[in-house]
Amino acid sequence: MDKFKSAYFKSNNLDSIRWVMADNLKYWPVSKQLTEHQRLFMKSKWFMPYLKFMFKLTGKPSIPILDIPITTRCTLKCRNCSHNMPYYKSHAPNLTFEQFKKDIDKLLASCDIIYNLSFIGGETLLNKDLPSMIDYCERRKQIFHITFSTNTTITPPHELLDTLKKSKKTITRISDYSCNSELGGKIDVAGWKKTLDENHIPYFISEAEAWHCMPEIRRDDARPRHRVEEEFRKCYCFRKIQNLYNGRLLPCPNAKYFANIHPDYKFAELENIDIHAKSKKDLTKALIEFYSLPYYRVCSFCHSGIDTWSNNLPIAEQIKD
Repeated sequence: MDKFKSAYFKSNNLDSIRWVMADNLKYWPVSKQLTEHQRLFMKSKWFMPYLKFMFKLTGKPSIPILDIPITTRCTLKCRNCSHNMPYYKSHAPNLTFEQFKKDIDKLLASCDIIYNLSFIGGETLLNKDLPSMIDYCERRKQIFHITFSTNTTITPPHELLDTLKKSKKTITRISDYSCNSELGGKIDVAGWKKTLDENHIPYFISEAEAWHCMPEIRRDDARPRHRVEEEFRKCYCFRKIQNLYNGRLLPCPNAKYFANIHPDYKFAELENIDIHAKSKKDLTKALIEFYSLPYYRVCSFCHSGIDTWSNNLPIAEQIKD
């Protein structure tokens, strides 16, 4: 265990937390509840020593970004979807509030802080329990900030708007695909912005000039370890973002997708953690080890070609049936 604690200090986990705070704090509603001194401190060189001190004090790791996939269904079928949703072989039922609460309670008992909890899909509004999940997270002090994403194809229901109006930690992430003319009347970014503005609900627009191709996910047991570690260190997004779904913690969205298309694959214990099979103490130990690994075995099957990613692909190009 001591060797993993030492490795944890050298891992990217603490630096990922520092990056998340420095890069995003100005956009987060929770920032308004902090003093100017607190905001400056979280962006300063002293924040990293503070994180190390808190780890030594609590003995528990913190989580930079935790994705909660609450549905794998979507109202669009985007080629190069960052979560591979159109390519899933099968779709599990939507995550229920009861299962979500059980998972979050278990995880929070074994970690210190979740700095950014993000509800993702598919299209998140296809899960009717989203407002209840947001409301529950709002009341958990260990969750610092909350995000949920939408492609604006569904009009926000009154229950969700009522929850967001009371929120102090949640921001809406609007994926703006307006530049894609083929989507026509399917999306309503302007309508969402108008509704959120009228209700004084914070949001930010996620837009890009182009998309990049996603990694090819396929079995390959022959890849050399040094190559896998090299790509893992360069994996900008997935190095910081873990997935928690139905009681299992996985390294990234691609690992979750791999589990869907290869249901017979035997994951290593620390890359697919069954959080409910462990005691609170054992789960804390597993989280520390999870964040201390130099790479995950499942990374061998993610053929990212990071150095040669194409960044000029059309945005939200729809897959034809």
